Amino acid sequence: MADVVTSAISQVAFFRHQRQTYQPIMITIYHTSPVEIETIRENGRFGDCLFFSLNEYAMGKVAAVYALETDESEIISGDDLDFAGNAEKQAIADLIQIADGVIDEYEAFDLLTGKSSVWNLLSDRIDDTDALSEIDFDVQRLQGRIAKQDGFAAFQGRDEQGEVFIVPMAGKLDRLVRVN
Repeated sequence: MADVVTSAISQVAFFRHQRQTYQPIMITIYHTSPVEIETIRENGRFGDCLFFSLNEYAMGKVAAVYALETDESEIISGDDLDFAGNAEKQAIADLIQIADGVIDEYEAFDLLTGKSSVWNLLSDRIDDTDALSEIDFDVQRLQGRIAKQDGFAAFQGRDEQGEVFIVPMAGKLDRLVRVN
């Protein structure tokens, strides 16, 4: 019994030490915008999320480039998702409904984690490329929502540009730093 108590005390001391010595690893990510951002809408195509990259990028006209500094530990990725998590279960149910029931819960989870892509999984089930694009956008919106609901600053995923950080921005406009 004494060994168990000693072990538990040692673990508590270790975690206190970890918390006291934790040094955040800050990264700067960039968002390019065709317009100057003056407000964050919560009902946009991607909810309140903006998309960031490790490097500045341009997909067309760029009116402003913004930097956002965040701690790496506040970023979740598909590998971190939990099939039984509340945010994940809601996103799975929403995605099944969005896809008109042509996917099951495991396929929806694979889409959310990035283990499958909409194009690889659904192109033989859905002929409409616009519909596939919309589902793909919904996957990204739901990834951002999961990050927000699970208390993370961002979801690290992939899109047509490569690595992307989907950042819920409601109430965080003041964290954007214009760099151009």
